[in-house]
Amino acid sequence: MEGVILEKRIEQWIPIVYLFGQTSDNQISVLSRGMELWKKKLVASILINDGEIKHGYPGFASWKHELLRMGVVENAILPLRSNILNENVNTYTEARALVLYARAHGWKRIYISASPFHQLRAFISTVSVLLREYPSLCVYNAVGTPLPWSETVRHSQGTLIGKRRDFLKTELESIYCYYLKGDLVPPEKVLAYL
Repeated sequence: MEGVILEKRIEQWIPIVYLFGQTSDNQISVLSRGMELWKKKLVASILINDGEIKHGYPGFASWKHELLRMGVVENAILPLRSNILNENVNTYTEARALVLYARAHGWKRIYISASPFHQLRAFISTVSVLLREYPSLCVYNAVGTPLPWSETVRHSQGTLIGKRRDFLKTELESIYCYYLKGDLVPPEKVLAYL
């Protein structure tokens, strides 16, 4: 059922897709999804974090180079610049910068893309911010293309090393931790948003 909902939503034209930062081990997942949406003319632009790159994320210039190599035209690749992204970049700060940027530009709908094991936290983080900052924004999931689940990779700012399938558990633990901290809204609010 979820796959059907996702596929129907991916057939909608939405002006922009934001690619959540990933380590180099996982970047092809979101880069290929962004390229696919652009090539199918489902988005006009691909938005990429242009902030700090200390923690495993290769950075805007590297990702732009990869997207150009994949056939995306230069003027379709946009930098997300925000003071929020200059220190301690993480999923929540990316979501906050994205929502505030969307509000400043008057965007009503956006796609977000993260690696499959990271998509849930990226979505919950984005919904948590938009409910507080820009409740009229509609966010849709464009899950990154799957990569081998049994492959050992780096994740979470390069600090976690393990198999992608094992990151499903750590992502759920992170969601719970950030919910308790107050960064993320309760699950009921996320479900109500849907």
